[in-house]
Amino acid sequence: MVFIDEDDGREPIVASMADLSPAQRLVVWTGRCWVRSRGESGEAMLALGNAYLDLHMAHAVIDVHTFFSVLRAGARVRLQFGDVTCRCGKADRVGVTEALLVNCLACFHQGRPKCAGCVLKQWLSADAIAAAIEPARRWALVLAEQAFSLDFIPFEKPVPEAWPVMLSENRGANTVH
Repeated sequence: MVFIDEDDGREPIVASMADLSPAQRLVVWTGRCWVRSRGESGEAMLALGNAYLDLHMAHAVIDVHTFFSVLRAGARVRLQFGDVTCRCGKADRVGVTEALLVNCLACFHQGRPKCAGCVLKQWLSADAIAAAIEPARRWALVLAEQAFSLDFIPFEKPVPEAWPVMLSENRGANTVH
């Protein structure tokens, strides 16, 4: 599956990787590496494994791989994790999918695990969410244990209808477009 961003009009407020915290950059970079390698062995996966080893989080790579494998197999929409092959500077831009990934993991750091499911609901079926949520939680936990604290990446207008639901965790109106 090729991950290509759906154009739904949303834009994260942050414009580039430089605008992100170290924890947010690590999550975005992780997504780009995994997608670039498609989860198979190769230069990108080796770099990913080495980075997590250097950060004393090597055990998180299994959860990262499981999470992205579920995402790749079960995505109902087209997703994009940067143009990792771009050498023209555009790969520095943070995309919607990348910001939502950070926000998914940040939900666990902010004590809002139900919100993580709401983020995943934008991409996955209920069965795929059930398979992805636990590896995402464990990945977020490992990041927190190593002092990589994640904050949400806010979005400019238009705000998707799901965001007020996710932030309030109101279970009555959880339609996501």
